Amino acid sequence: MAVQIMVNEKSVKGKLNKTELIKIGKGLLIAVGGVVLTFVSEVVLKYDYGDYTALVVAGSSVLINAGRQFLKNE
Repeated sequence: MAVQIMVNEKSVKGKLNKTELIKIGKGLLIAVGGVVLTFVSEVVLKYDYGDYTALVVAGSSVLINAGRQFLKNE
C-alpha cells in the first residue's frame, strides 16, 4: 500500500493531506520534546528515573503540549 500525499484536499481514507502532515509533525515534535526534556532533567538533577523513564517522557510530552495550548493565540 503506497501513501499518497495530497495538498489542499479533503481527508480521504488511505491518503494524507498537508494539514494532516502538519498535525503529525507537531505530534512528533511534542514527543521528541518530551524525550529531550526528560534527558535534560536527568542531567541537571543527576537523577535516574530507571523503570519510570517512559512515564516521565510521557508526562513531559503532556506538559509541553499543555504549555503549547496555553500559549496559543486562538
